[in-house]
Amino acid sequence: MLALSVRAYVRVYVTASEAELFKRRCGEVGLKFLVEQIRLYDVLARLVGSYRVDTTGRDVDSSLREVLGFLGFR
Repeated sequence: MLALSVRAYVRVYVTASEAELFKRRCGEVGLKFLVEQIRLYDVLARLVGSYRVDTTGRDVDSSLREVLGFLGFR
């Protein structure tokens, strides 16, 4: 992930609240694992200078518009 992000012109980290991600994963992973995963991804995203898009309670179109805005498509 880090090797790929170095080459990217714009880095975007798409996330949601712990509760939302847990619901979306449908019990695929435990909450404790998910919390740790989010913590690690947050650190990595900061290290590579990613834009952060929180999709909690948002529809796909709204989230996509935000990402496209980072890319200069307004």
